[in-house]
Amino acid sequence: MAYRLLKNEQLSFGLKRIVLEEIDGALFDLSDSTKNIDEEIHSARRHFKKIRAVLRLARLAIGEETFNSANLNIRDAARNLASSRNSAVMLRTLDKLHFKDDASNVTMSVIKKHLEVKYEKTKLRKGESAKIVRDTKRLLNEMRSNVHLWEIEGDDFNLVNGGINDVYSKGRKYLADTQLLTTDFILHEWRKHSKYLWYTLKLFSNLWANYFNALAAELENLSEKLGEINDLSLFEKNLSELREDISSQTADDLIRQINERKNKLTGKAILIGEKLFIDKPKIFTSRVNHLFTFWKSNQ
Repeated sequence: MAYRLLKNEQLSFGLKRIVLEEIDGALFDLSDSTKNIDEEIHSARRHFKKIRAVLRLARLAIGEETFNSANLNIRDAARNLASSRNSAVMLRTLDKLHFKDDASNVTMSVIKKHLEVKYEKTKLRKGESAKIVRDTKRLLNEMRSNVHLWEIEGDDFNLVNGGINDVYSKGRKYLADTQLLTTDFILHEWRKHSKYLWYTLKLFSNLWANYFNALAAELENLSEKLGEINDLSLFEKNLSELREDISSQTADDLIRQINERKNKLTGKAILIGEKLFIDKPKIFTSRVNHLFTFWKSNQ
C-alpha cells in the first residue's frame, strides 16, 4: 500500500501497518538481486527515514520506552549501511563546483580521481556487505516483532496530536535559529525535522490531497536546499585530507565557492521556511485535527 493513512482503518492500525510495510520494503530491497549493493542501501535508507517519521508522530502514544527501543534499532540499521556515503557525497559535491582557470580544473581532475579511489576503498565488498546486510535484517526483523506489541488502540487524533505539534514546532524553531545564527548544526537539525514533517504530511495526504501535497512539495524543496548545504559542509570539513593534492589558491577558491553557494541556498531555504512555518504550532496542529475529523466523519 502507499505511504498514507486510509479512511477505512483505525488510526492506530494505520500507524502500525505503515511501519510494518516500510520494514518489509527495506527487507525486500536488501534482498533484491536485481540491484547492486549501493542501490539496495539507498532504497533501504529511504524506508528507514519514513519509519523514523512515523515513530516521532506516534511517540507519545507508544510511550518513551517503546519509542527509544524502535528508534535505536532503526538508527543502528541506518548506520550499518552508511560506510561509503561520505566519499560519494564529496564526489557529487565536487561535480557542482566550477573554476574559471584551466589549472584549477586540471587540479579538480586530480581531486576527483583521489575521491574515486577512496570511494572504491570504502565501498562494501561482497563478504562485508553480506554480513552488514544480515545484521541489518536482524535489526529490522526484531523491530518488526516489537511493532505488533505496540499498546496503541483507537481512532482518536490525540494519538498523533502531540507528535505533529512537536515535529512542526522543531521545524519552526530551527528556522528561527537559522535566521539568528546560521551554523552547520542548526541547518542539519532544521533539515532533519523538515524531512520528518515532509513524511508526516505525506501520511495525511488523503485528508485533502491538494493542501497536503502542496505543503509536502515545498518541504521536499526545502529539504533539497538544506541537503545540498549539508553536503557542502561535509566537503569543506574533509577538505584537509585533499590539501596535498591541491594548491593553497585552489583550496581558497573551493572554500569561497562553498561559502557563496551555502549562503545562497540558506537565503532560499529561509524564504521557503517562512511560508511553511508561518503558523504557530497549535494552529497548524488544530487545522490537521479538524481536517482529520472531517475526513473521518464523511465515510
